[in-house]
Amino acid sequence: MIFILASARDVHARRVSDVLNNHGHQVTIFDAGLLGNGSTLSYPLGETPIIVLSSGQTVSFDRATCIWYRRPRLGHVAEHIRNPAVRNFCRQEWANLLEGLFLNSDARFVNPMLAEYAAVKPRQLHVAREVGWAIPDTLITSDKDHASTFIQKHHGRVIHKAMTAPRDRLIDTRVWDEGDRPALKALTFAPTIFQEMICGPMDLRITVVGQRVFTARILTDRSRAGIDSRMDMDASYEPYELPDQIHERILAFMAAMGLVYGTIDLKLTPEGEYVFLEVNPQGQFLYVEILTGMPIASAMADLLAHGADQSPPQASVNGSLSDLIRQS
Repeated sequence: MIFILASARDVHARRVSDVLNNHGHQVTIFDAGLLGNGSTLSYPLGETPIIVLSSGQTVSFDRATCIWYRRPRLGHVAEHIRNPAVRNFCRQEWANLLEGLFLNSDARFVNPMLAEYAAVKPRQLHVAREVGWAIPDTLITSDKDHASTFIQKHHGRVIHKAMTAPRDRLIDTRVWDEGDRPALKALTFAPTIFQEMICGPMDLRITVVGQRVFTARILTDRSRAGIDSRMDMDASYEPYELPDQIHERILAFMAAMGLVYGTIDLKLTPEGEYVFLEVNPQGQFLYVEILTGMPIASAMADLLAHGADQSPPQASVNGSLSDLIRQS
């Protein structure tokens, strides 16, 4: 049995589940956000954890062969609990139980949980440099004076971005503007990443699934979105073949991070240098599949069913992806 930890509305979970079902594999999408909202979880140590859904259906993890840690949610905290400290306590209790349950599991994980925890941006950039990537000059700071000095060092040619992604909104990467300077005083509340701006004719969106590497190029010199190509819904995505050396470096980076899945963003400079920007171990790939025809969902299904060391079968994309997106 393959478990996918995600909301039932997650289109990536549903797409990969469909592929697995079509190939005769048993798969369950489990949304931990249902717990505390009519569903219960019991974990007798040394025995099988048992979830009873509000429908009365029982979900048991004893048959789990692989668990995709797609975008799991914590248990639900009832709305009538208003006290912030109590709400935070409830969230911590759910996190402690669920993470302990999964860490104790003998199932194979995509990705290993401890590797996902370690895949924070400061760690990514450190490991990327160790395996040979060029990275932008970077400052992560909560000090407005240090930020000002960094901006001056690069003559204002700087981008700034968050280290994490909120569930309820998209925070885009932005080019520094002098009009942003009054906001630097807010750094004391939360640190921010500042990087030198790397210019070039294209971005590369690379989806790594086990040992398979799917690369799409985005022609940013034709994009209306500026530094963040995600902001241009009409941006051109095309399959792109990486040089062997870069392909090997990507796999070496993933191995050093302990990840078997992730989406990597690179920048290709006019001089032909590949610059590492970041990896997202829960990154989106369906839009890349739709725009390029690369069979990423099938590769993910194969990884979940057989592991990273199996030779993947050749697969093609069927025409249901756009319909799946529209249904969500």
